[in-house]
Amino acid sequence: MRRLRTALCDRLGIDLPIVQAPVGSAAGPELVAAVSEAGGLGMLALTWQSPDQARHSIRRTRELTTRPFGANLVLDFPVDDLLTVCLEEKLPIISTFWGDPTPTHARIHQAGTLHLHTVGDVDEAVRAVNAGVDVVVAQGWEAGGHVRGSTTTMALVPAVVDAVDPVPVMAAGGIADGRGVAAALALGAQAAMLGTRFLAATEAATHEVYRQRLIAATSPDTVHTTCFDGGWPNAPHRALRNTTLQRWQAAGSPTAPLRPGEGDVVAVNASGKDHHRYEDLMPLPAMTGDLAAMALYAGQSVNLVHDVLPAPRHSRSGRRHHRPAAKPGVVTHAPSAVLFDVDGVLVNSYPAYRRIWSRWATLRHLDPDVVWSHTQASGRSTPSRWGQRVRLDSSPRGDPKEGVGLATQQRLCRRNARPCVKDPDVVRHRRLRSQGSISVLNTRMTWA
Repeated sequence: MRRLRTALCDRLGIDLPIVQAPVGSAAGPELVAAVSEAGGLGMLALTWQSPDQARHSIRRTRELTTRPFGANLVLDFPVDDLLTVCLEEKLPIISTFWGDPTPTHARIHQAGTLHLHTVGDVDEAVRAVNAGVDVVVAQGWEAGGHVRGSTTTMALVPAVVDAVDPVPVMAAGGIADGRGVAAALALGAQAAMLGTRFLAATEAATHEVYRQRLIAATSPDTVHTTCFDGGWPNAPHRALRNTTLQRWQAAGSPTAPLRPGEGDVVAVNASGKDHHRYEDLMPLPAMTGDLAAMALYAGQSVNLVHDVLPAPRHSRSGRRHHRPAAKPGVVTHAPSAVLFDVDGVLVNSYPAYRRIWSRWATLRHLDPDVVWSHTQASGRSTPSRWGQRVRLDSSPRGDPKEGVGLATQQRLCRRNARPCVKDPDVVRHRRLRSQGSISVLNTRMTWA
């Protein structure tokens, strides 16, 4: 089965355009390694660890996987010592968030490490590229955890793609299954970052109380707020509505120290340390207390989280799951399967479009540069037409190479002013047959 890859996949050394968001304390070595082993990119969250703890996390992850993984640093905190550890351990990928990446980029670049930076608006994306970052992560307002901007993913991603081209872009916020990844790629992103979905993975360092709240929640249960600011003030975030948040809102959303229940101990960890109401901490394993009153970070994609599943470590084939009755609409959950039910997704980008025209010309023994010049002169390469889908009357079964004959495809493509190559990299036939699965398109042109 052909897997969907983008140029950024090759650059990151991964098989699938899926990146696990650095979801705070939940993103430990076990989760990171499991995602990387499944073909995606796992990301450690190291900001709130000591340098020794960070070094241990990196080395423990390396014991669990030989695949690439990275680490995230939040620039609103002192991270120089942590960055030193990451570079000494020769991490191939470092992502930064919430601040100016310029001071850290020089050190990252000198070490030959790939630098990702998360932004919340177009201006911030442009500043990040001017600072030299290699990949921009465009985080939409739907995201869970701490949210940088106020623009939705659907509006933000294409705007950032256009603004920073040719720098590759990842999409984050509101993505939890293959359909979301497909949408992100259609918007011009080269990968998708998923966070809420992985909070309910068996390898995530999350308490069972938290997981069950995620499973039971729907999108309206999430709130964009500044309620849980203990430890990270003035940082908006999205979390599930709970008793702490409801009491705070009922009191008029006062600031500290005037909030109801200020100073209450709501949880105790395994070492006996107290954790108070309004802390920016999620429920972790071995904690006891009123854990449901803690910060239950979740994005609006929580509506697609139906159960606790492992991030498969060795799976290289897609799996399909029956659609649960409670929250219908899910296609798949497992990170290695999340793309297999959307083979043939449209990748909408100018360079990809030109590559398809070049391939079409080469197979017909024509000069690709001459053909490309002709397409530009004839207006066939205008952005409004890059994403046009060509529906073919192909056979419902068999290999992608089977179905409509090449002459018929060429005729249909000429009618639509589109190049068409009878090749599995260009024409992908896919029909989902398992009970409860959703067919994206039976036949689809792939600009990739």
